Amino acid sequence: MKISFLLMLERYVKVASGAVYVLFLARYLGPEDYGAYSAGLAVAGLLGVFALAGVDGLFQKKISISKEKSDIFFSFFLIKLVPVLVTTSFYFLYVLYSGEGVDLLIVCFLPFTISLVLSFSYQGLLYEEKYKEIIKISFSIIAISNIFRVFLFFFSEKIELYALAYSMEALLLTVVYSVVFIRQVGIVCTPNYTVLKSIFKDGFPLIISTLIIGSVSKVTLLKVEQSSSLEVVGQFALSMRVVEAALLLAVASSMIGLKALLSNYGTDKYFSQKRLYIRNMYALSFFSMLLTFIFFFFISSFIFGTGYVYSYKNCLLISFLVFFNFIAIYNGRLLVVEELYKFAFFRSLFSLVFFFIFVVYFNESFNLEEALLALLAFWFSSSFIFMSIFKKTRRMFF
Repeated sequence: MKISFLLMLERYVKVASGAVYVLFLARYLGPEDYGAYSAGLAVAGLLGVFALAGVDGLFQKKISISKEKSDIFFSFFLIKLVPVLVTTSFYFLYVLYSGEGVDLLIVCFLPFTISLVLSFSYQGLLYEEKYKEIIKISFSIIAISNIFRVFLFFFSEKIELYALAYSMEALLLTVVYSVVFIRQVGIVCTPNYTVLKSIFKDGFPLIISTLIIGSVSKVTLLKVEQSSSLEVVGQFALSMRVVEAALLLAVASSMIGLKALLSNYGTDKYFSQKRLYIRNMYALSFFSMLLTFIFFFFISSFIFGTGYVYSYKNCLLISFLVFFNFIAIYNGRLLVVEELYKFAFFRSLFSLVFFFIFVVYFNESFNLEEALLALLAFWFSSSFIFMSIFKKTRRMFF
């Protein structure tokens, strides 16, 4: 119980650290400059989509059934690294060929893109129950990062340095997590083709699903940038950052419960574990939804300034977005545990249709409300409509 509390505290310290940083950054830069900052982050994030975060959910599953943990680690690393290197190279070659010149802001966000390659290492430490190590690493790096950020606020006005501060924290966390995991299990840097084939076979639907999910929010932001002012881009970007912060609770709590599900899968105890998991899902999702609405309706303009005033309707849309994202994360873990990998792909494809309908319908005026509606259509159809069609998946939220 104490360890679970400390892990949740670690997640919330990250959330609080990021929230304070966004608070000062959004106020300091204003909606327009913060919109430019967020557009650069969206491009780096779009490149990071090719880090195939969908296979991260398989990492605990694979190491739970294999003694060759070093092979599993190196295989995951290769599968995630190669697509990122290829797509990033093509992107910069295209930029140079078009004569636009390389945007320094995007270069400063590249460490964030690279950090996504090693994002699975955190799950490895959770599985190995290296809770104290996780807490020590996180608190130390967050403290160092925040000292650097304070220095920037006093002595620098360059957006690029703020982007670098954000990126380097993300990279350092994943690199140190990986080093600790490697020291625990040992590592032999030789490809195991059997393991690679197994990951591709099980992970391919998850990879495609992740490409879809990762692209949707980034495309939405770039669409808002194209159709609205940078001020609206800043408002949308801030709302997405707060949503991401709220969803850290979903990511952390669902991962903490994952080992119990994997250990008991195929036994009578699994069903009681699953019921507890789903109850936690609803309790935490309603709690996060309520907090999100209160934050945007009553607090955001006070903290971030009058440039970040959200209407009642937009506050509702953002809070429901948190709720359905929360459900999607939780039942996404269950799809992996129960080896329903293809369902993850088909539900993302199914949801993408609804998303495009909204984008096409609001094509002429894609403002903040329309952007939120498009994303809500995606996540509602993904977490609820599609999952309710099939008996196997219906049991993941009823």
